[in-house]
Amino acid sequence: MRGGTAVVIFLLGAGLTTGGAREDWSSLNTDRCERFRARAESGTGPVTVVAFGDSLQATYRSVPKFLFPRLAGLLGQAGRSFDGEYPPVSTPVLEGGALTTRAADTAWARTNWFLEHFLVPAGGAVFWTNRGYPAGGSLLADRAGLYYVAWPPGGELWLQVSGNGQEWETVRTFSGWAAAPEGRFVEAVLRPDLYRVRVQARSGTNLVLWQELWLSGSNGLRTVWLQRDGLHLRAVFQTPRSVLEPIIRQIRPHLILWHMKELADYWNLVGPAAAETALSNDLERLEELWQTAVPGADVVYLGTPYEARDEAGTPVTQPQNRLVRALAARHGRCYVDGMTPMVSYSWMRAQGYLVDALHLSDTGNAVLADLIWRELGWGTLRLDRRLRAVPGAGGVHLQWATRSNLVHELWASSDLASWTLVQAGPGDGTHATWAVPDSGPGPLFFRVRWRPE
Repeated sequence: MRGGTAVVIFLLGAGLTTGGAREDWSSLNTDRCERFRARAESGTGPVTVVAFGDSLQATYRSVPKFLFPRLAGLLGQAGRSFDGEYPPVSTPVLEGGALTTRAADTAWARTNWFLEHFLVPAGGAVFWTNRGYPAGGSLLADRAGLYYVAWPPGGELWLQVSGNGQEWETVRTFSGWAAAPEGRFVEAVLRPDLYRVRVQARSGTNLVLWQELWLSGSNGLRTVWLQRDGLHLRAVFQTPRSVLEPIIRQIRPHLILWHMKELADYWNLVGPAAAETALSNDLERLEELWQTAVPGADVVYLGTPYEARDEAGTPVTQPQNRLVRALAARHGRCYVDGMTPMVSYSWMRAQGYLVDALHLSDTGNAVLADLIWRELGWGTLRLDRRLRAVPGAGGVHLQWATRSNLVHELWASSDLASWTLVQAGPGDGTHATWAVPDSGPGPLFFRVRWRPE
């Protein structure tokens, strides 16, 4: 209290939401990622994000290629799993007759999981080397795990780790047998160190999916890529539910980012006349999977940008985005409009946003990643959003945190109805201050807002 002026502090610390001008295509429910935000803010353990989709979600060329490192820049990196079809980090090495399911001439093996995985006979093995990391490609972890499918031909397996580039050590023995296919996960608790993971089969013919390495005490990002070039939802649902649901549940995602080009695939699968209905039904099946397997996860559906067919007389982008946006509306999910900001296929080509008739360039993907970042307000994650009253020269000062790439604004009101901007500026990671004036009798209310530059 100074000069009869009460200082009452209110804080609003969310990013801006910008929707497309055309209501039919605009972003929707951009405030529906609060469970993900709460986990990221809580500092109670790793934050798991999943990139789900086809070639639009490839580890080497996608929106998450830019979005996930940006999140890790704020949260840190806690671990990795399922690095995708063309992993930039984890690379599988096959030994003793182990095969990828693409090389194995066994349709019954390929249909037990919708991504590339491995057929490991007795005496065979798979290990992962992590490119760009020390000690033979090791990652810092205190948990090592393996996703696999137990099934009738399965036998006994060893889960092994190499600590800091040393010899392989068996840390778990487990069974790959089940009367019918089942998705399973095995894990070992380790002392923190640099690790690689290996699985060796002692008997049977075994289905191995992928490794997992993570730090249980970290509050950072755990990234998962459920992605395959050419993937469509019908292929996902060829996976037995007894495999699909347990694996998705074990991944424990806090956020799933969906991005796929599906409608043209469905033209080929069921014919153009039935394609939209079939895709809509399969999108509902996918949403039911999320709600059953991971009911606490937030989902972001990304509306796809334009492609060549949109200007060649067979438009696919608007019809698909209409279906996906309607799905998000029905289930209260977040939908981000990635189409309207891209204007048209010709415009995207002129901007250098495409590498071919369908796929975005790194420049185009970075633009969409920045769009998501701004619309969902992730620039304020783990930002100290308290507004403090502190003593200063001449009276009371307000103080708040700033961050690079965010503009901070201080607003004042005497009635909570009309607000006046009293200070604004770019952030630099330090604290901003403002001296509270002696405005006479009556309360003053203040709030701080952060928005992208």
